[in-house]
Amino acid sequence: TPDFRPWSATAIPPPAERFSAVRPPSPITDLASWPHEALAILPDPNVLDPSFAPLRLEEVDAGIAAESSIGDGARIAIGGLDPLATRDLGRVLVTRTLATELVVANVGSADLVISRVYAGTRAIRASFDGEILDAAGYPPRPLVVPVGARMTMTLQLDGRRLIEHGTQAEHLQIFSNDQRHEIFDPADEFSHETRIRLVFDGRELDTLRRPVSPEELPLRDGEPRLWLPELALDGRGGDVVDVGESLPLGDITTRVEIRNIGSGTLVIEGFAGVGVSAVVEPDAVETGQSAIVEVTITPDENLDRGRWIRRQLTLRSNDPFAPLIELSFIGSWSIADGASDDGQDSGNSNGTGSP
Repeated sequence: TPDFRPWSATAIPPPAERFSAVRPPSPITDLASWPHEALAILPDPNVLDPSFAPLRLEEVDAGIAAESSIGDGARIAIGGLDPLATRDLGRVLVTRTLATELVVANVGSADLVISRVYAGTRAIRASFDGEILDAAGYPPRPLVVPVGARMTMTLQLDGRRLIEHGTQAEHLQIFSNDQRHEIFDPADEFSHETRIRLVFDGRELDTLRRPVSPEELPLRDGEPRLWLPELALDGRGGDVVDVGESLPLGDITTRVEIRNIGSGTLVIEGFAGVGVSAVVEPDAVETGQSAIVEVTITPDENLDRGRWIRRQLTLRSNDPFAPLIELSFIGSWSIADGASDDGQDSGNSNGTGSP
């Protein structure tokens, strides 16, 4: 496979991708200890290089994709990625298999032929509309996507096959006849390469600290199970709450629904966090019922260091499988015209500056 660019700290544009409550180290040092949502918003030249960057289906549907990116011939567009060509899977249980779906569309004027989807790890397997690719990423026959058609690409992440745990990124290379992308093998017209990135945090159950779905661990009689339906992603309970961008400076209040999908009474026992507080009503949730957690975020110069909002709230309950849930709240304050943004990060690009 083609060599990926080495990920050096100098490749990260400062300081917009910085967080403050968690000050991540350089990508070439302790990547596994990063919060997954922090890694997911760091631009990666491996997928953002114009030679490999995917066309986002959302931009095509919204009519904001450049005409030159569609043009004549086969054109691959992928739906379900963020603007950084990334899908953040959050915290994944390393003893289970997680499936996530993306949409692959042909927005060009000729049939799109996909010859291979390669991942650099045995932990990831792909399938298209139920047709499973082999371990090397090859389908039984080349996949043909007619003009205007869409297919579902399912990616299965088998945590049992991960070599390392913690936060990490895996890249997928999709080879097709989309000539807008760089060709891998000049002798193979179906080897033009598109790249996407998956970010996730692989954890054991006792350190997972997010809601656990029935698909991951079956429900047992008499036990509660905490669930966050509004944040559920791919059948799992999510752990990231986006509070919005360019918010007026001042206290922010947001509400998060908690649902008990178990068969015993769920008791919310308390919260902990810095620069964030919460109250819940009610604190005892019967089977099938919900409670609302009202979260208040207060501006703090030491935590925010300028415009970026990042808070972590730990929720404690009697859920036997996930007694501690860590919710991340992210967003940004507005900055008045002409105001300095220098206070965000006075350190070097490796994130070692003092807070």
